[in-house]
Amino acid sequence: MTVIYCNIRKKAGKSVLTNIDANMSINERFNAIWINSFSFYLNHPEYIQYREQFEQTKMMEEVNTDEFELNNYIIEMFTKGIKDKIIQDLPIPILISFAFIPIITLLRIHFSDIQIMAEKEIINACKIAWKAIAI
Repeated sequence: MTVIYCNIRKKAGKSVLTNIDANMSINERFNAIWINSFSFYLNHPEYIQYREQFEQTKMMEEVNTDEFELNNYIIEMFTKGIKDKIIQDLPIPILISFAFIPIITLLRIHFSDIQIMAEKEIINACKIAWKAIAI
């Protein structure tokens, strides 16, 4: 089970970081990561469903999130954003929660046909996520 979870996270990370360039501003990188993450899981609903369920189990204690390139990239980006006074000086887990956890909820309402997340809605949701962490 842990291997499946780690493979999903690595596959997602590789996909999400495609076309992300260090020369992009932190805001541009955030937007690209956010939209790429949403799109990846939108196209792979079984992955987000598995991930959601797995993360609620004791097996999660066996997972070292330092192994995930995307996780490390986001931590480095947020740390730089805090240092450069672009992102609020809050603990990284709180920033990640406000920035990226809403993707799960939005996907859930999308797949339940409560609110279809078309391009306009995805972009607006990304803007809201950025406003939650930006100075």
